[in-house]
Amino acid sequence: MSSTDEKTLPGIEALPDDHSSNIAASDGKLDSAWAFLDRHRDEALRLGASTQLSDVDIAVVRRKVDWHIVSLLFLCYTTQFLDKGAINDLKLVGSEFSNVATFFFVAYLIFEIPNSRCLTVWFLPHTPMQARWLSDAEKVVLLRYVSVNQTGVENRTKFRWAEILEALCDPQIYLLILSTICLSVPSGVVTTYSAALISHLGYNSKQAALMNMPSGAVSIFFILFVGYGIWMQSHRWAWTLACIIPGEHCGVSGIYLVNAITAPLPIFYAWTAANVAGSTKRAFAAALVSGFLSIGIIIGPQTFQPRDAPDYRPAKLAVMGSLAGAALTTCLLFCYYYIENRRRDRSSSRKESKDSDLSEEDLLSRERWLNVTDRKNKRFRYVY
Repeated sequence: MSSTDEKTLPGIEALPDDHSSNIAASDGKLDSAWAFLDRHRDEALRLGASTQLSDVDIAVVRRKVDWHIVSLLFLCYTTQFLDKGAINDLKLVGSEFSNVATFFFVAYLIFEIPNSRCLTVWFLPHTPMQARWLSDAEKVVLLRYVSVNQTGVENRTKFRWAEILEALCDPQIYLLILSTICLSVPSGVVTTYSAALISHLGYNSKQAALMNMPSGAVSIFFILFVGYGIWMQSHRWAWTLACIIPGEHCGVSGIYLVNAITAPLPIFYAWTAANVAGSTKRAFAAALVSGFLSIGIIIGPQTFQPRDAPDYRPAKLAVMGSLAGAALTTCLLFCYYYIENRRRDRSSSRKESKDSDLSEEDLLSRERWLNVTDRKNKRFRYVY
């Protein structure tokens, strides 16, 4: 598993100087981050002592990034969930409730890419190099920190069909998609029907709405808990399983605990970004995972049919079956990453250096910023 120590990084003088920035900028296979690093190498060295890279703490930079980006995303998701809850007040009957919930996510699927693009253009920087609230020294330190991932930052090369074909033949893509679908089906159910399920336990609509409030608290707790756990110990697969198990409970407690499944969804988004390299392949994989997430959420409300009231047994079985499927595919994904990393480690011991043996010059070499897919880059290691 590739990682870096979250501490003050060495100065910019470790950057190699055997290539000029005009070569980097003209090489279509190089990531734009390399051109920025090379262009600002001498400029960063001329900064005053108080702003030298040796005095820039990566932890401080990460907190600044979190405050600027995560806070905006939190606001976006809050308004999104308010819209979902509003359909409970529309006095819908029969299958209208399921259909309205489904069409909501159909619209979400259609406008997801345009909305994300507008959010990036108007509010969020597309890359660290475009972040106005980061100094040049902080940008360089941040780019150095993520260089070990070998997934790149921005590459404007032409669309590559070979990377699409590689993605279609890559087992991890299918496991990521299946896991996302299995998690999103119950997610579509709990975000839409939690209050309805509680009301069928003998409570009126107002009581059900009040009793549904802990569901949000469970989601927030598990998202923060899992995020902290991954930050401390990694093991994304284990934390995903830890969120699936509580959802198998029954009764009101089960309705609350099943909201834990919302926590693994960001894990799979991050997993896709971390383990898929190559600009075209990564964009294609991210689109697949995001699209099938919406498809799973579209399917979820349709498992609730009026003829199954008040127990909605088929829907409950669908939720439990989806969670079991997610557990299985997550374990398979872990096995795939573990075996592939072991195979590459055995190969690298004979042919090339491991990430742990690389010098600062290696980490910042042009080869680190080449647009190479994860399957072709034998130094690439999958995180799990």
